[in-house]
Amino acid sequence: MLRWLLVVLLGLNALLWAWSQGWLGGNPGSAQREPERLAAQVAAERWQALSPEEARRALRHVPVCREVGPWPDAAPLPIAREALARLGVPALQAWVLERPGEWVVATREADDAEELGRKKSVLNRAGVEATAERLPSESKRSWVVSRHAQREAAQAALNRLREGKGLRALRMVAAQAPGQEWVLRSADWPAAQAQAQAPEWPGAPRACAPGFSLAEAPAPAASAASSAASPAR
Repeated sequence: MLRWLLVVLLGLNALLWAWSQGWLGGNPGSAQREPERLAAQVAAERWQALSPEEARRALRHVPVCREVGPWPDAAPLPIAREALARLGVPALQAWVLERPGEWVVATREADDAEELGRKKSVLNRAGVEATAERLPSESKRSWVVSRHAQREAAQAALNRLREGKGLRALRMVAAQAPGQEWVLRSADWPAAQAQAQAPEWPGAPRACAPGFSLAEAPAPAASAASSAASPAR
């Protein structure tokens, strides 16, 4: 019995070896077995196998987009740009975000929790939802009924609530004035300076945020170098 089992195992091993050599219909390791895989490769000649140390070294130099700021205007940018350039941050660009204004329809400030509760009861009876908030430049809480990006829209909402709901005590408040925010951004921020902090910019560098528009292109490196090398006249 054992003899027959041994013969069967030897036969199976022989068949497996013959199949692996391609004698029974192709080599499973052959590139011609699945030609669609070769056709699906993208720029195969650009791929390179790296050792673990080479991979760690490459990861330390992966380009990362980071920015510092924001500032309410562009005046501090030149000083911050010079400080970042001394740290080796390349290709700095100025980006600007047009910040829209915000107007809210809200109750008047409540002196205490009891008055805040009374104002909420009036809103509830009118079927109006609201959230209790402390608005900018105010020290006490109010009930905010709605928020609007345009002053005209806030005024129209206020008129509807006053006339349709009888909420004459509501008011319109400019929660945020329109303005701009400026940042300095580099698409190739050095990993060694990922947490760099200095008096020339607020906080630490952060990942590039959406919504900003390119305000200016950086000066070419060659031009900057030649300007620095040229003697003063």
